[in-house]
Amino acid sequence: MLDKIKELTKDTAIYGISTIVGRFLGFFLIPFYTNVINTHDFGIYSNIYAYLAFLNIFFIYGMDAAFMKYASLKENSEKKKTFSTAYLFVTLTTILLAAILYFLKTPFSKLMEIPNEYSKLYYYLIFILIFDTLALVPFSNLRLERRPGKFTTIKLSNIILNLALNFILVLKFKLGIEAIFLANLIASAFSFLVLTPEIFKLISVKIDKDLLKKLLKFGIPYLPASLAAMIVQVVDRPVVLAMTDESTLGIYQANYKLGIFMMLFVSMFQFASMAAVFSK
Repeated sequence: MLDKIKELTKDTAIYGISTIVGRFLGFFLIPFYTNVINTHDFGIYSNIYAYLAFLNIFFIYGMDAAFMKYASLKENSEKKKTFSTAYLFVTLTTILLAAILYFLKTPFSKLMEIPNEYSKLYYYLIFILIFDTLALVPFSNLRLERRPGKFTTIKLSNIILNLALNFILVLKFKLGIEAIFLANLIASAFSFLVLTPEIFKLISVKIDKDLLKKLLKFGIPYLPASLAAMIVQVVDRPVVLAMTDESTLGIYQANYKLGIFMMLFVSMFQFASMAAVFSK
């Protein structure tokens, strides 16, 4: 038991590197954003990112947890089948959901209260969702195989790239809040590309129907709980926008982000604990 606790503590510390760095950089970006982006635009960015976080739950619908659950019980050959079934089905549903968002742009943009002059941000949102979702199962596999070093290296590279692009696109190219979305998109695409060797190593072009039923049966019940948890985290932004305006939301969100340190240890432990639980 003591050895397992030591393993969990070590993994928590390693996962914590990317979490802490990411949170710190996000924290230090606040004075940068508030000095180069007006409160109105910062409010629009904050509101769209609230919906992005909410849509992330729909796109993965607990399949990352389901993969970890069943892959942890399998030998190498069976683990490959589990990865392929989970990843291919997630890929198919991601394409389907992205197509729905694309073709129903008008009603969804209206729901998200995206001004017409910022309609381009809606397309950034779709592609960020695609790349982030396609990376989740490979990232889960790294956690399951207890490879926090590679996990953290990719995450840190993503963060550093995102940060550098924010400064370049905002200061040099004067892209405003579009720079935040574009930097996020490029960093997400980078993480996906870096993970492609892991994907090709485990993928086979076959979906096991019986296994898929088990994965869905385990994963989909995560959806309502995850949605509820995410609503608690992000519902304040649409509410503030509905009650006030974009500028007020921008000021509110800038102050809200000053409290991110509260979530540091929770995020660190969550990455390590799920893999540890399923592996035992």
